[in-house]
Amino acid sequence: MPQLLLVICLLLSSSVWAEEVQTKEDEVIISENTSEETESTADDEEDIEFPISIEAMQEDFQDTRKELPLCNNEQLLNQVQNMLQKYDEENPVESIYEKRQRALQLKFTHEYTEEQVAGFTSRKNQLVADKLLMTKINQHLNDDEIRLCKSKVEDKQFKPIYLMIYADHNNVLQLHILNYIKNSTQDLSAVLVLE
Repeated sequence: MPQLLLVICLLLSSSVWAEEVQTKEDEVIISENTSEETESTADDEEDIEFPISIEAMQEDFQDTRKELPLCNNEQLLNQVQNMLQKYDEENPVESIYEKRQRALQLKFTHEYTEEQVAGFTSRKNQLVADKLLMTKINQHLNDDEIRLCKSKVEDKQFKPIYLMIYADHNNVLQLHILNYIKNSTQDLSAVLVLE
């Protein structure tokens, strides 16, 4: 009887072992077939040709970008003045000195000269350099796709105000007024409306 049990145990263990071996062989065969299928799929993907290249799409988008206005565009200057006046109305100052400062600063916002975006560094103005860099990265713009305008400041006690103009992803002109809000990295921004 103990011999019979031993034989049965050996038979059972050998049949389980045979099933495990068969299962592992099936897995190997399946994995070999899968790798062959992925290779053939990769070969098929290489044969796909797109009717238009990415470079051509970028060139088409460049051609349709809106033209940026010049720094002394009358509509641009009117919108800047309106934005600054609105900000001043919404953020009144208490002291007579600060009121006079704002009035004088507004006086220097009627004339702008164009600044070169390429090579604009933090030595000229840290806030503006940071905003330029962030805008180039976030909007995927080149230097020639941004117009930077600097106010003509005759008084040394005032920092110049900068206007940054560009067309965003949706080809909408954006206007950012930089360096106007005293002691702040915040800028005034709006959609630029030109007729």
